[in-house]
Amino acid sequence: MMVDISKHMTKAQEMGLSNGQVPVEYYTSPEYFRREQDMIFRRAWLMVGRVEEVAEPGDFVVRDMPTLDASVITSRGKDGKVRAFHNQCAHRGVALVCQERGNALTFRCPYHAWVYRADGSLSAIPSEKDFPHVDKDENGLAQIHLETWNGFIFLNFAEEPEVTLHQFLAGLDDMLEGAPFEQFPFYMQVTDEIDCNWKNLVNAFNEGYHVAVLHQKTLRPAVVPKENPHLHSGDVLSHALMTAITEGQMIHRIVAVEIQFVGVLEVALVVVARGRNHQQPCTLRDLGITNSGRAGGDAPPGNN
Repeated sequence: MMVDISKHMTKAQEMGLSNGQVPVEYYTSPEYFRREQDMIFRRAWLMVGRVEEVAEPGDFVVRDMPTLDASVITSRGKDGKVRAFHNQCAHRGVALVCQERGNALTFRCPYHAWVYRADGSLSAIPSEKDFPHVDKDENGLAQIHLETWNGFIFLNFAEEPEVTLHQFLAGLDDMLEGAPFEQFPFYMQVTDEIDCNWKNLVNAFNEGYHVAVLHQKTLRPAVVPKENPHLHSGDVLSHALMTAITEGQMIHRIVAVEIQFVGVLEVALVVVARGRNHQQPCTLRDLGITNSGRAGGDAPPGNN
């Protein structure tokens, strides 16, 4: 199947942007970052995991979302439905679940022992007669909007999402229709903390300019083939995506999609063991950076 991805692309000029230098404050200003938290991350559909991670009723995972200063419980209820909640007891806001994953049909607050079901509803209050004003039906866990696509779990932290997940994907779901994501189960998670602005990482995965140089031993043979060694850097992502779709399978080691939202959809094909958290689009090693701070792996000798 051939997919014309050009119709799904948005040019910078169409967004009212122009060529030129970007103010450094966009990458260093705490105030600008706070605006991004409100205008981007609280409005976007953020990918946080796979449905296989909560395959059975009672399965749950806990994910920290530092950009939003939130901790999230994603669980599958007895009814088979996957839901997400803020990891906070409705009574005093104490962290309800302290383990990363497990299986439980109820969650018990470690502070005052309020009990919640896996669907987020409040089940029991010790000394309930002392809380005559508390309606258990109205005081369950604070739910977060959740939708799924191709087995990926997305959350939206807005009070009411401005767009559906399908609208947010803006054609990505059409471009990757039939991609065998289910053949790449979750295996391991590797996390590195990188001292940089989040946009530095997103920018790295939104351009193919560096691929032929930084990844010459790994990605270059796949996306800049010998038969077309002059493939333009702007075509690298298109070539990789088209090859994946037309062959009916993902290119070697391209196993996940990370999605960010900066006014419009930005897409990055992440070449890692298994892409997961939108907060950690890659690791230092994926960027070719070793602990010494020098470019390693694919980089040519002597280049930093």
